[in-house]
Amino acid sequence: MIKDSKKLIIIYIIGIMLILWIGGFVPKQIGKFYAINYVKKNYPHKDLIFHDIDYSPIHESYFVSFKDSNGKVYSFELYPRYLPVSIQFDPFNFVEG
Repeated sequence: MIKDSKKLIIIYIIGIMLILWIGGFVPKQIGKFYAINYVKKNYPHKDLIFHDIDYSPIHESYFVSFKDSNGKVYSFELYPRYLPVSIQFDPFNFVEG
């Protein structure tokens, strides 16, 4: 009886995690965490503050925006959709071509 309860609880937890992951909540948190650390590591002198993160279904990636002390907004693009831990676009490391 107790084994069945534990299995049921584990199944519910896994189900909730899948819903949160596929629904975008978990990937957004991962992307936010990754982008904040990326900016702190690569641009500490720019004093950028996290502003927002949004998923773009057209680009199939996340756009994370930061504001500087003058209010100017900079956006970084992260991918892939379910584990956004790669920078696709960095506004400070952009080469037109």
